[in-house]
Amino acid sequence: QSSEGMAPVCQSLRSRPRLLVVPKGLAVSTDSLKPRLQVLKEFEGGKPWRECQQEYVQRLNDEKISDAAAGADGGAPLARMLKQVFVMLGLAWVDPDDRVESRPPATSS
Repeated sequence: QSSEGMAPVCQSLRSRPRLLVVPKGLAVSTDSLKPRLQVLKEFEGGKPWRECQQEYVQRLNDEKISDAAAGADGGAPLARMLKQVFVMLGLAWVDPDDRVESRPPATSS
């Protein structure tokens, strides 16, 4: 899939009045997220997230998007950090072989 699928996420980011910042100074912007999500797309329909983290970080390194450690124990901190950003944007890692449930957010009385 081309970057056209990214348009709704990018537009949503542009319309928000505040800037989100994650550790190590990476500003959460359209320019910073788009290449990371494009690489993440390669892992769609594959293994569970915990099994993809090192390979994902290695692919980010291969594409010159990151220079984080991606060895035997490396990559997990960067992958966990990016996952939190993706969650804040409303994205989810879904296992197609598992049951997926969705419910409305809890409301306070």
